[in-house]
Amino acid sequence: MVTFTGLSPKQAQAIEVLKSHISLPDVEVAVAQSDQTSISIIGQGGHYQLTYRKPHQLYRALSLLATALVEGDKVEVEEQAAYEELAYMADCSRNAVLNVASAKQMIEVLALMGYSTFELYMEDPYQIEGQPYFGYFRGAYSAEELQEIEAYAQQFDMTFVPCIQTLAHLSAFVKWGVKEVQE
Repeated sequence: MVTFTGLSPKQAQAIEVLKSHISLPDVEVAVAQSDQTSISIIGQGGHYQLTYRKPHQLYRALSLLATALVEGDKVEVEEQAAYEELAYMADCSRNAVLNVASAKQMIEVLALMGYSTFELYMEDPYQIEGQPYFGYFRGAYSAEELQEIEAYAQQFDMTFVPCIQTLAHLSAFVKWGVKEVQE
């Protein structure tokens, strides 16, 4: 069983979730945040020191450690981040809308790749009170579901941005009047 020291309770909980995506042998990992500009992992014999700069980089470092340990016991990895922040935007207006479970799984994978931001691009797949046809048959997100996705992203030190496009795309929604049919 892998043992970590230097983690906050939130980080320990996030790593427990991420263990389903990566395989780590029985090792001890001392974790520390640093002001250096890169991720650094050094060690051998089952004892490793992992340092990172920004909180979201911890999970990328975890992925790097798992990969390095497949190749051997001695690990010396340093990775310079090409970008301070790295974002992924899932387009939920052109194709299928991610359900909440799929959005959470995407967040987990993005965390292991070192992403800092998860965005959902939406033109109409969200619910508006009093507008029953807005997002109809599109898998529209409720406010509670968007808050759930945001809370989940925060567990991995990731920012969640619901990119709701209204001004340029609202005309597609309002061009058809709503008609009531009396029976």
